[in-house]
Amino acid sequence: MRLPINRHRLWQLAADAALIALAWWLAFKIRFDPLDVPVYYREYVDLPTIAFVIALKLAVFVGFGFYNRWWRYVSTRDMWGAARGVTVASLLAYLAFYFFPAAVNDLRVPRGIAILDWLLLLAFV
Repeated sequence: MRLPINRHRLWQLAADAALIALAWWLAFKIRFDPLDVPVYYREYVDLPTIAFVIALKLAVFVGFGFYNRWWRYVSTRDMWGAARGVTVASLLAYLAFYFFPAAVNDLRVPRGIAILDWLLLLAFV
């Protein structure tokens, strides 16, 4: 049985984790004042929440086979697969915080943040 990730793909996994965190953080900074996210949404940009988002989205990326291809020889079909993976990952992250908001002040992620995160991550990936 082959693992979905090998040691040669770990740098891609680390780069995607950084891009996921950057997209999530930038979505809040673009939506709200760049200098100050409102107090009641600050828990969404804390390290444990960002780590959860990274873990969830990376699991989806592995499930969609992002790390099984040679990206040097990418095709249009691979790009549509990446777009589907990003869409599913962003939707799952939004739904996780929508249905389980108790972990973060009983406030749900604003739809604008979810859309910005999806657009930014789609552009980054």
